[in-house]
Amino acid sequence: MKPILNEKNQVVAYEHDANANRRELRSKSNGLLAWYDRNTDRTFDAKNRNAGAGEQTGKFIPRD
Repeated sequence: MKPILNEKNQVVAYEHDANANRRELRSKSNGLLAWYDRNTDRTFDAKNRNAGAGEQTGKFIPRD
């Protein structure tokens, strides 16, 4: 998992390639925040609701 850092160099989330078709954004405590499906080119939130077309997991990064 690749850490995502804020401006204070603190880990706020992790990027994780679950498999060849799914990229996940996970919280510091490993909870799912959002995921991107490469097959459909769609982003979904943690409750599997469509968040839009394309890779939009960045908008789910916590701003702590």
